[in-house]
Amino acid sequence: MAEISSKIREVFEKVKKAHAPYRAVLRRINNGYYVYIDTATYNKETKNAKIHSKYLGRITEEGKFIEKQHTTSKDRLAMAVELIEANGGKVIMQKQKEEDTALRQVQQQTTAINKVDASVLMALSMNGAMTYASLARRLGMSETGMDYKVKHLEELYGIKYVPELDMEALGYSKYLLMVKFTSDKPDPALIKEVFSKDPRVLLAALVTGDYDLIVYFFAKDNKEVTYFVHETRIETKLRSYNGMWYAAPFFDSYNFVPLRQECYVVFKEKVWKKSSKRLHPGEVIFGTVKEPAPKKYNRSTDITENEYNVLCKLASGNRVNFKQIGKQIGISPISVSYAFDSLRTKGFLKRLTINMEKLPIRYNALLFTDIIDGEKFNNSRKELLMEIVEDSDRQTGRYVLVGDIENPHSVVFVLPVFDKDDAIVAEQRIRKMVKGVIIRSSMVTNILVGNFLYRKFDNGYTNQHKILNEEYKTLESRELINYDK
Repeated sequence: MAEISSKIREVFEKVKKAHAPYRAVLRRINNGYYVYIDTATYNKETKNAKIHSKYLGRITEEGKFIEKQHTTSKDRLAMAVELIEANGGKVIMQKQKEEDTALRQVQQQTTAINKVDASVLMALSMNGAMTYASLARRLGMSETGMDYKVKHLEELYGIKYVPELDMEALGYSKYLLMVKFTSDKPDPALIKEVFSKDPRVLLAALVTGDYDLIVYFFAKDNKEVTYFVHETRIETKLRSYNGMWYAAPFFDSYNFVPLRQECYVVFKEKVWKKSSKRLHPGEVIFGTVKEPAPKKYNRSTDITENEYNVLCKLASGNRVNFKQIGKQIGISPISVSYAFDSLRTKGFLKRLTINMEKLPIRYNALLFTDIIDGEKFNNSRKELLMEIVEDSDRQTGRYVLVGDIENPHSVVFVLPVFDKDDAIVAEQRIRKMVKGVIIRSSMVTNILVGNFLYRKFDNGYTNQHKILNEEYKTLESRELINYDK
């Protein structure tokens, strides 16, 4: 409540008092203030709590309470699209005569997807380079029908194709920068300007709660992290804003944050180049300093010029077409295929996957699960792993990112909120099953740079599933699908 104006606080207190003894809640969503009544029901059989939220209205910056009004179908369409666009979605509006079609599209995106669509999204998430023919055989469809199905899903969900890299194999570690401004907050446009220029930054977002800003970036080592924080804080326009800056290594254990296309320029320094100067073994150079011998090419660890160029083209967001890529960079399709396979063999490229950029997500919620009792936390580890890999009937998994930070020692959960109760229910579920922790919840109000990754991953391939099978013998062993065929 400390961050809202006195006018909004005063109005909220009046609304809260008017609806006592019910619990009134003020939620901030993309700089707007919305009032809800939260009630809970408990199912004794399943031992699960269900939170029910009733929307009452919103409070304007001027301190005016606007009650919820009865809306027509046209109003609901406008509100739905406005909400999706305000929270990072990109719903393409149709003309007036096509409003009914747009309304059906919005409604379709907010419901559970069918099994065929789920299977296609999962296959593309596991192998974005899979051909239409392979997809068609897998699902018993014609190749033409699969062509139409994939293109329809690409348009509906705004699918982009992105490389999933092993950053450690490439020599980099990932970090999370958390900033709390203690005086005035910088304008979002200024923050975007500063961090979008740095190719090491994957994501920068404004959040609520204990921090005002989170930045996800990569670096070679702690020394580079120190320089990154110092240069950003002192040598950019952010130097005028006081605050507390915390940087901690981030170990992602479920999903990942995709690199922006601007990030790939960093890998140019890792490209192996042939020596441009060849000397005869007996040649002697007088009056000059002999250059050091060129680095010998290591087939297992070095990146070639072709591999680097192919990697950059894979990050363009388009579906893989080796012939087109070869034409763009001046090599044959066979050479493109060889470079692609070589990147995978070396372990630099895990897979080509997808990111759905046009989902009806209200906002992303953050749960910082601070570990205060290591023994109790470890005893509830199995339940935590099962929570992460539980199947979802939506377009994505339950969480879009899970990882560990060491300062403070926490497990960080990022979940997409489709329905208004998702964040509350997830927090209560984790609070109930995980012991020895303190949970701090937060909300992503504005993604300024980059984005999270939204895909439907096969959780049978996750480390969590592997641990549950091998250590806890909890899940039934099943034969994993080979998505490379």
